[in-house]
Amino acid sequence: MKIVKDERKSGAALAYIIIGANSLVGLCFTPFLLRCLGQAEYGLYQLIGSFVGYLAILDFGIASTITRYVAKYHEEGDTRGEENFLGMCFMIYTIMGLLIVMLGTLVFWQLDVIFGPSLTPSELSKAKIMFLILIVSIVATLFDRGFTGAISGYERFVIPRIVNIGRIVFKVLILVLLLLNEFGAIAIVVTDAVLNLIVLFVNSFYALNKVKIHIRLHQWDKKLAREIFSFSFFIFLSAVTAQLWFRLPQLILGIMTDTASVAVFAVAIQFNEMYMGLSCAISGVFLPRATQMVARGASGEELTDMMIGPSRYQLMLLGAILSGFLLFGRQFITLWAGVTYAQAYIIASIIMVPITIPLFQNLAISILQAKNKHSFRALLYLGIAVAGAAASIPLVRMYGTIGVAFGSASTFILGSIIIMNIYYHYVIGINIPRFFKEACHGILPSILLSGALGVVLSYIWADSWIKLITQCVLFIIGYSFILWSFGMNSREKRFFSSCTIIALNTFMSKNKIGELK
Repeated sequence: MKIVKDERKSGAALAYIIIGANSLVGLCFTPFLLRCLGQAEYGLYQLIGSFVGYLAILDFGIASTITRYVAKYHEEGDTRGEENFLGMCFMIYTIMGLLIVMLGTLVFWQLDVIFGPSLTPSELSKAKIMFLILIVSIVATLFDRGFTGAISGYERFVIPRIVNIGRIVFKVLILVLLLLNEFGAIAIVVTDAVLNLIVLFVNSFYALNKVKIHIRLHQWDKKLAREIFSFSFFIFLSAVTAQLWFRLPQLILGIMTDTASVAVFAVAIQFNEMYMGLSCAISGVFLPRATQMVARGASGEELTDMMIGPSRYQLMLLGAILSGFLLFGRQFITLWAGVTYAQAYIIASIIMVPITIPLFQNLAISILQAKNKHSFRALLYLGIAVAGAAASIPLVRMYGTIGVAFGSASTFILGSIIIMNIYYHYVIGINIPRFFKEACHGILPSILLSGALGVVLSYIWADSWIKLITQCVLFIIGYSFILWSFGMNSREKRFFSSCTIIALNTFMSKNKIGELK
């Protein structure tokens, strides 16, 4: 049991390291990428990545299904059932891989029709090459999801996430070398494809040889197949929604405007993706635990208790990021990407504010999946995405790139914040009033008070990196002091105190070793 808890804690910590690494890469590497590629080619890279991304949803949500069912079979000690289940899933993955290749081939021959009017002949030629390479990359990612899903079902989170960190580091090193030697967007997708194949090999080796996962099709169980597709279909719809939410606006802009507008929107979405990733670090490791609790018949109040603690930590972090971005984001983007990308601050802010509420209560998604009640959320979010996209088309004509952000945010508030919380409370049994009361207690006032402090700091116009960094450091110090004084409870203070002591002891021990040497 202790090993499982350690894996869960280490998995969450490594997830934050991955998010931090991705954020650092995004913040430090993107300006370099923009300058090496130029706005037009960067927009082309984002456009084709968005377009091909729709094929990635052909995973049909089976990776999360694998995690849930492997956790269930492992809890019950049903080795044969687990082997057969995995055998069926990987047979399905093989069919999906072939389907992706077939669909990709059909779409490839229509790229001239789809993007011919908006891309130059040179851009169209590059787009075709990138499209073919990305197909290979997606198929590799598809199978990798299957192996990592099975590994997560055993609550082994450390090795796959260390592999992911290695992938991030190597990608940056390779791309810096390639871009300095004047390779373009095609080099980026080639690097991604090669690294995805390597990650697939490493994770599959770990799953089969270390975790001892066995994939063996004993028989094709029609009843189980129906359960798999029934459960995974609505996760698939959630994946469709994610693609519509992030990718469709870029396609709309690519068709209705130009690649420069796509590039500006892509920068804004990059901040939102990093922000959303913060909420997945903790919730991503709780699906096996939630499945076990539901299997044991946990009550709604017990599930509410499970949500509150991690959600408070998420709100502390999200509150700092959101406040900091709203206060200093405009100056940061101007210094970071240039004046031509200043509009990305407005777009990112319009979207970041409403998504904060569902993000800090993201653990509820694991509960929905554990209860096999995620269909309503999937259908609702699909409706939100379609409605947002439909609203964006006339708004783009009236307000340009910002219109897409307004269209998405308005429908998101209605569906994700209002309707979804009513469903959590009355259908799932989560005590939503108690959740918000206890999760926000002390923390929300601290965020607002820190925001007032930040407004004072923001009057010092940051026209250089030194001034901006000084503002951010002062804000973080003030936020931390206010949060410690008024926001945290005694348990949270003990947790952060223990983390500080461990870090200091580690630092001191390394210094002593250095002195002895």
